[in-house]
Amino acid sequence: AMIVLDETVALAEAERVIARFYEHESCGQCSQCREGTQWLDQILQRIATGKGSPEDPELLESLARGMAPGKTICALSDAAAIPTLALLASGSALRRAMEMPEAGNLSGKPGWERLETLVASVSEPMEYVKQTDSV
Repeated sequence: AMIVLDETVALAEAERVIARFYEHESCGQCSQCREGTQWLDQILQRIATGKGSPEDPELLESLARGMAPGKTICALSDAAAIPTLALLASGSALRRAMEMPEAGNLSGKPGWERLETLVASVSEPMEYVKQTDSV
């Protein structure tokens, strides 16, 4: 899958939403995925709320590299780790989110509610289909 974001999207917040999605979807069978997705979500949440530490980027990279490539039964762990590594590669997006948490917060920005709805609806895909069928 591919996610395309324009320059108005705060990458750190988008990655937090993605990490939360994968944490929710993990079956828990593989420790890298079970623990790694939870940690990614927690660290990115901490950064988004302005409580990030200078060690967080290094910790995120260590976690993501421990989750991918091909270290679990399925590809969910890889799929969770790759966007994190992309965020770290961009560098400035994560740094900006750590320095100014409000810059990384998408809440209230155009389109954000739809993204939140998509993520929240994953556990009930048929309900989402019914909601969007009329669009």
